[in-house]
Amino acid sequence: MNRIQIKVATGNEKSRAIPLRLGFQYEGIERQRERCNNQYFDLQVFSLLKTDT
Repeated sequence: MNRIQIKVATGNEKSRAIPLRLGFQYEGIERQRERCNNQYFDLQVFSLLKTDT
C-alpha cells in the first residue's frame, strides 16, 4: 500500500486530531463533498504515504 487517506468533516475537531496525531499530512478541503439531511458539508483531507514513514 502506497497511500492512506482520511477525510473528516470540517469543524469536527475530535476526528481531525486523529490523522494529525498519526503523522498524516493535511492536503486541503473538498468543498461540499458530503451530503447529509439535505445539507452539504466540506471535508478536510489528510494523507500518509509509504515514503512518509
